[in-house]
Amino acid sequence: TLLSLENILSVEASCNKIGQSMMIPNKEGFVKDVRKFSPNVERFNRHPTDEVPFSSKDIEHFNFPYIQDGNVFLWESKNGVKMFMCIPEKIGSTAWKTLFSKYAAGLEPSAASHRFWHENPSPFKGSALKALNNPMVPRVVFTRDPIERFVSAYLDKIGRACDPIAQQYLHISSKNGSISTKYCSHMMGKFAGLPWDESTHPEVTLGRFITMLRAKYEEGGYIGQCDGGDFNMTTDLVYQHMPCHFLPQKQHCFREAKWDGSSRAMTFDYQLKVEEIGRWYAPLIRYLDLETAASQGFQSYSGEQCFFKIKGVSCEQMLQGEHSGSSASHDSHPTDARNFLRKYVGREDLKNMIKFLKEDYNSLGNYATPTVESLLLGIS
Repeated sequence: TLLSLENILSVEASCNKIGQSMMIPNKEGFVKDVRKFSPNVERFNRHPTDEVPFSSKDIEHFNFPYIQDGNVFLWESKNGVKMFMCIPEKIGSTAWKTLFSKYAAGLEPSAASHRFWHENPSPFKGSALKALNNPMVPRVVFTRDPIERFVSAYLDKIGRACDPIAQQYLHISSKNGSISTKYCSHMMGKFAGLPWDESTHPEVTLGRFITMLRAKYEEGGYIGQCDGGDFNMTTDLVYQHMPCHFLPQKQHCFREAKWDGSSRAMTFDYQLKVEEIGRWYAPLIRYLDLETAASQGFQSYSGEQCFFKIKGVSCEQMLQGEHSGSSASHDSHPTDARNFLRKYVGREDLKNMIKFLKEDYNSLGNYATPTVESLLLGIS
């Protein structure tokens, strides 16, 4: 039986007084556990190597002062609650940074307010190492179905600039009915590290794009890691930086150690699937002390008064977690990626995409690897 958050906090207070580690049960029996923010979210056991304390050298590349896409950061609420978080690209990172900026810096939600965290360090760096070695501080990473994330990134970053079919699907009109070679070349270089020129390359399609990207990735044509710290925007056309919007999520959030041994891998206690945001949104918002910040002020930013809500559920009900289980699982990225796949992508290209992202499905562990048939039928 899982303990309620109130009971856990009570146990935590008692344990802190007597200097003992808190123990709570999960499906694998009694284990040293982190402070649990929701009894409805499965916890993953940390890797045994985490029993060895992290050192300052282990985390020197984690870039804790800044909240950046795909980078582990330490969140500390004004009430003192801490949590390590990581939100890769195309998993709602921009929206969440907007909420964090509203809470911590008083910035009203806008198209640019999320930039605050790229340009201003948070005040939590000094306590990061101590918190990392504290088993009571939970670690959370956001995840998304790999293929839906990939297609969403393609439509957003490449398709709207280079692919006439994607433009039609997104209801975007090209100037004079043609693709801008300069703009397409810029977007292909900036977000995929791929050279493109109208005179030497055929029209961009999702199938051709995945073939080019996969070939370069498997040949070792990219350098760095998708951890928020390796990409310099001033050199975005060098064609060697990691195309983090498209690469497997295992390449983000320091899930793997640096190849040169300069930092350890990070393991997480919780993987929060954005497809199931209805299950964990309310308890996470409450845990992070974000109820007030998330309850209002987002009308001009997202069209809703509150930060997020499920269709048919009021903002107040969403923050209180008052909705039925049948409506608890909803995708927060309404790009309808699978519909695009079903309508415009052939079987061989679907096979190619599944092969490229299979390692992501295997490493995440909580998504079933799709088949070509399930994608063509639009089955999650």
